[in-house]
Amino acid sequence: MFKWWKKFRSSDTREDIIYMDYITQLRAHNVKSVTKSQHDLFMEQYELDHKYCPDCGYDGYVTTLIAYIYNSNDHESYKDENTARCKCGSVHIVHDRVSESKLDNN
Repeated sequence: MFKWWKKFRSSDTREDIIYMDYITQLRAHNVKSVTKSQHDLFMEQYELDHKYCPDCGYDGYVTTLIAYIYNSNDHESYKDENTARCKCGSVHIVHDRVSESKLDNN
């Protein structure tokens, strides 16, 4: 998200004050609660379940950055279809990467 800033010079204090646009201010005041959301918990587990290359087991990769819709009523429908390119030369989608337990079983 691009942040738009407005600069304002206060005549009283002679200090520069930076004001954020309305949407950014709303987001800044919308501080997350201490407990993690259902989405955050799901995404943490999803990342663990799809962490390693299915060919060589390496956990690093270069990827495209397209956002895919997460439906909180149907977790299983989420599928990260970004292309992942591993150092071993394997090219696959992020959803096809495997968890550590599946890696150990192979």
